[in-house]
Amino acid sequence: MKAERRDGKKILLVGVLILCFCIKTGIISAKSARGVTDNSVKVGAIFDLTGPLATIIKPIVEAMRNYTRYTNDQGGINGRKIKLIIEDDRYSIPASISAFKKLIYRDKIFALLGPGSTGETRVLLDQMMKLKLPSIPMAADRELIEPYKRYIFLSIDTYFTELGVLYDYMIEISKPKRPRITLALVDAGVKAVAIRETNFWERFLNVDIDVVLIPVNVLDTTSEVLNIKQNKVDFVIVGHSIPTVALFLRDSKKFGLKAKIFTSYSGTSEDVIKLAPNAVSNYYGIHPFSSWYDDSPGMEKLRKITLAYHPGTEKPYRGKNYSLGWVMTKILYEGINRAGKDLDNERLVDSLETFRNYNTQGICGPITYSSVSHEGLKYVKVFKANVETGQLDAITDWRRAPIVEKSEAPSISKVEK
Repeated sequence: MKAERRDGKKILLVGVLILCFCIKTGIISAKSARGVTDNSVKVGAIFDLTGPLATIIKPIVEAMRNYTRYTNDQGGINGRKIKLIIEDDRYSIPASISAFKKLIYRDKIFALLGPGSTGETRVLLDQMMKLKLPSIPMAADRELIEPYKRYIFLSIDTYFTELGVLYDYMIEISKPKRPRITLALVDAGVKAVAIRETNFWERFLNVDIDVVLIPVNVLDTTSEVLNIKQNKVDFVIVGHSIPTVALFLRDSKKFGLKAKIFTSYSGTSEDVIKLAPNAVSNYYGIHPFSSWYDDSPGMEKLRKITLAYHPGTEKPYRGKNYSLGWVMTKILYEGINRAGKDLDNERLVDSLETFRNYNTQGICGPITYSSVSHEGLKYVKVFKANVETGQLDAITDWRRAPIVEKSEAPSISKVEK
C-alpha cells in the first residue's frame, strides 16, 4: 500500500510539473483569452458595406479578407488560423451598436478592426475600454487616443495631421501671396473635430479659412460652389464621400470656379476621376497610403498576393483605401505574432506598443506606437489627378504637419457640439 501511495505521489508530481511546463511555454494558457483557442483567433470587423460610405469602405474590407486569407494560407499565426467576422453597420450608430454586441457576446471576438467612422467609434469607445478589447478603428480623431487609451490604436493619420499638411502645402505653393482657403465639410459627426483643428491651424499658420457645410446626402452643390466663387478663394478642401467630391468638381467646372480643389483621404480616389473625367484638372488629394500602381516593394507584394487570389483584376485600379485595409490588418496580425503563443489582450497591447518606425516597405509612412501614444501614422502624400492615365500621381514625398508643441495643440476638450 505504501509503495502504491509513493507511486501515486510520483505520478501526481510529474503531472503537475508537465502542466507547469505547458503553461510556461504556452502549450496551455494559464488563462483563457476571449476568442482564442489552441488553433484559432477570432477577429471582428464593423464597417459600412451598404450605406453612404460603402464606396469608401468596400476596398478596405476586400483587403482585410485577402490579407487574412494569405495569413492563413501561410499557416496562420503561431499555429492559429484567423477567423475574420465582418458586420455591416450601414453608417448607422444603432446598427453599429448591434453589430458590436453580436461580435462580443455571440462570436466572442478577441480583437476588433473598425468601426469605419469616427461617430460609431466614439459611441463604442467606453465599451471597448471596459471590455479591454484591443481595437484598431478607421478613425482620424485624436480624441479616441488622447488622453492615452490602452486598447485603442489609430490606423490612419489624424485630422490634425492631415489638415496641417494641407494648409502648410497651400501656403508653400502660394508664396509670397497669402492664400484664401475654404473648408467644405460634410455636416456630420466629424464636423466639430475638423472645425476645432482648422481653427487652430488658421491661427498657427496665419491664414484665412472659411467653413462651408454640405449635407450628407447632397444632390446638388450649386449654392456652395457659387458662394465659394463669390469669395474668390484660392483653395477648397472638400471633406466628403467620393460621389459628393465628383459632384462638387462637376459643379465647379460648370460655374467656372477656378480654385484648386483638394480632398481628404475619404475623397482621394481614382473613382472620382471616373465620375467626373472632364472636371478634374484642378483636383488634388491627400492620403496616408500609396496607390495600387505605385512602385515600391510593399505595393509590389500587395499586388502579387491580391492578384494570386483574384487573377485578371489588375484593372480597374483598387483605391488607396485598399492599401489602408491591408495595413490595418497587417498591424493587428503582426501584433498577434509578436505577442507569442500565450496570447491574451494584455500581451497583444504590449506587443503593439513595441512598434517603432514600423516599415511597410512603401505602402505608407513609418508607424510608431508606444506606452504613451497610439497615434501611429503621421505622414501623408499629396496627389494630383492625371486625366490621361486615370491615376492620382504623387506630387510630394511623405510629409508631416508643422511641428507643434503639445502644450500648443488644440485641446480635445474644446470640441464644439
